[in-house]
Amino acid sequence: MTMRGDEWASWEVDPSTRSSVHLWTKYMPLKGNVGTTAATLLSVDKGIPAVNLIRNPNFEAADLTEFEKVSTGNAAQLEFEQDDENTSSPAADTNGGDKLLKVSRTTGNSTQHYDGVAYLMGPVHADPSGKPTKIHARVSAAALNNAAGNIKLKIWDAGATGSTSAAPLAESDAVNLTTSWQSLTVTYTLPQHTGVTDVRIGVVADEAWAMNTYPYWLDKMMAEVRIDGGQEAYVDGSLPSSGGATYEWMGTANASVSRKKAGISRVRGLRIVNEETYHATNNILYIAIDDGTATATNGIPVYGGETFETNWPIDASDTISVIASSAATKYHGAIWGVHQN
Repeated sequence: MTMRGDEWASWEVDPSTRSSVHLWTKYMPLKGNVGTTAATLLSVDKGIPAVNLIRNPNFEAADLTEFEKVSTGNAAQLEFEQDDENTSSPAADTNGGDKLLKVSRTTGNSTQHYDGVAYLMGPVHADPSGKPTKIHARVSAAALNNAAGNIKLKIWDAGATGSTSAAPLAESDAVNLTTSWQSLTVTYTLPQHTGVTDVRIGVVADEAWAMNTYPYWLDKMMAEVRIDGGQEAYVDGSLPSSGGATYEWMGTANASVSRKKAGISRVRGLRIVNEETYHATNNILYIAIDDGTATATNGIPVYGGETFETNWPIDASDTISVIASSAATKYHGAIWGVHQN
């Protein structure tokens, strides 16, 4: 369909009286410096709120009782244990803390569908509304030597098949373990008005290799149930806030369910202090609000020592951009807004 100029009212949307004075629910602190290359302070995006049901998802706590071995034959030969990030293990994945989960065997090769570790998720039922209910899972994996083999992330019903992952409800593509962290993801959609008796989400070997010599490590494991079709990146309560979105533990850190809250979907206010001293041509900040990349032409000028602050609720829905007339111009302040339009 061709866009027409007389349809301008559809993209020049005024907030309602109610929403324009809605109390702000999110904020984003600002502190940094900018030069003659524009920087985006905020791209307005509510993001995808999410919940990680695994209580110790990056294995920072010593309690591993929510996990079990996936093993066959002599189960005592398979071991999984909390491991410190050190020279005898991979460096932790980004935002993965300083602990890892090491999976190894005391003797012998790995066995396909086994030799791994599973999260004990328990029963999951389809949403009674009939909307598609999905189990999403992800994990990061790495090894110290490329001689380690392939693994998969699987979802299966232990109530039907026990500890074996040979007949999973869903499985990821096989990933060949390397010294770099790689992400495995898997999704299972429950049939309407049904349930899974005893869900397991496990990382298992997909081939035989000398696992007693070449173990592997896991980090940043996540499990969630959704009906909105979204799938979020890894979540735990210790992650740094971004774009107004915050992360929190529902109880004790590294021992409880965690969640990501929504980011800013509408900016209601902005305050920026130019920390530099006044100069007629240097150290000037230019701020663009919903007007693309900031320039000296479209930006609101804020001279050294001055403060720019919106004195009435605004309704910015795109970007806040800033540029300076000089290198390394320092600023601080805050952006605040709401998570619902």
